[in-house]
Amino acid sequence: MVAPTLPKDETIVVTDDYKIAFPPALAISLGLRPGQKLQAIFYQGRIEIIPEIDPLQARGSMPGLDTIVDPLEDDEVA
Repeated sequence: MVAPTLPKDETIVVTDDYKIAFPPALAISLGLRPGQKLQAIFYQGRIEIIPEIDPLQARGSMPGLDTIVDPLEDDEVA
């Protein structure tokens, strides 16, 4: 599968001071906002950019996830 490319007018640009500039239409469609922090991860020859979120915002984002932890034999049950 080949990843789709952006139209020429929506190309992401690296500025002279190595900042990434997203075209406004793309930034809005991705839900990005000025000042938002992003994590960049180099993975298998590509860069993946992931928005940082407050851990409290992630609460409830994985419905059905089993969060029950069985106590170890040596643990005391309160």
